[in-house]
Amino acid sequence: AYAALANSANGDYMGEAAYRRAEILFQQGDLDASERIIEEVVNNPGSDYWLAKTFILWADIFHRRGNDLQAKQTLQSIIDNYEIANDADEEVVMEAKQHLTLLNTPKPESTPQSDTIDAPVIELEIDNE
Repeated sequence: AYAALANSANGDYMGEAAYRRAEILFQQGDLDASERIIEEVVNNPGSDYWLAKTFILWADIFHRRGNDLQAKQTLQSIIDNYEIANDADEEVVMEAKQHLTLLNTPKPESTPQSDTIDAPVIELEIDNE
């Protein structure tokens, strides 16, 4: 359904369709295909709102690939430059801020694994009758 809307003359429909396709591919782990769609959106944006949402998704791809610096800069760019005209615009900026906060939160130190397992042990009895 999104592929049909990708060629819509309506910028919002076109932008959302491209974003949703890229989001689905991201969730499936196909970062390269997701990024190709994002690059198409960047080259032919349908609406500012969906362009900003797409950039947030791109920041997630950067993060997943270990490029946190680029992810942070992408999010900061939205925070600094996105014009807020309504509640939906405010939500986009808040989403970018939340993603940036998560990236800036230090990860807890990993603790060495113990040799014992604390999980309960389930024993099954086999009835050979």
